Amino acid sequence: MPLTALRQLTEELGMRPSDVLWASYELSQFPKLISTFDGNIVLANRALEDLLGFSEDELRAVGWMNLTHPDDLALDMEYAERLAAGEFFYYQIRKRYRKADGEYLWIYLNAERVDIAGHDPIAVCLIQDSPQEGLKIMGTRPR
Repeated sequence: MPLTALRQLTEELGMRPSDVLWASYELSQFPKLISTFDGNIVLANRALEDLLGFSEDELRAVGWMNLTHPDDLALDMEYAERLAAGEFFYYQIRKRYRKADGEYLWIYLNAERVDIAGHDPIAVCLIQDSPQEGLKIMGTRPR
């Protein structure tokens, strides 16, 4: 949808564009999270809660580093640090996330760096259940 159409639609509905963007995040069928590069989860949507079995508050308390399987953490952190440093626009990784029941689930995670004026950069992550196993960097997009 072009931005002009989004503006027109939001005006007709009496909404702000930010309300539409928030709804598309929160109500998405795709698991998403927003995090800092030091491991804190700032926001997690309902689809991620459903996938992992944690509430949003529990996810914030745990953080993404503690969700990541210990054997997968070093590679994930290496690429997160490189993303934070601005080396990539995004990276994609297949890794394991811990569920609330203690079991691990193979996922694909796409992490994109978002710069916000006056603040440290954040990562916006899209997560998908992976039918395949095995730790692997799936791709990057260099700056």
